[in-house]
Amino acid sequence: MKSLKRALVVASVCVLTLSACEKEGPAEKAGKSVDETLEKVGESLKKAEESIAETINPKGPAEKAGEAIDKTAQSIKEKVEEVTK
Repeated sequence: MKSLKRALVVASVCVLTLSACEKEGPAEKAGKSVDETLEKVGESLKKAEESIAETINPKGPAEKAGEAIDKTAQSIKEKVEEVTK
């Protein structure tokens, strides 16, 4: 009987907690904004890193050709998937 009461109390607390989380307050909004900003900063840093790496160690013609082939193959794969849907 005690375990049933405990289970009901735990379930009630969980339901109340989850229902209270539906509304987004200012802290949650600020947190989302910070997350989005950090994600954008991370993307910018990655692009800067790639740019610096390319400047320091430029790609040769074979590597550029390989990347072009990879992009073309990916594009073909995506178009085939579209057609076969």
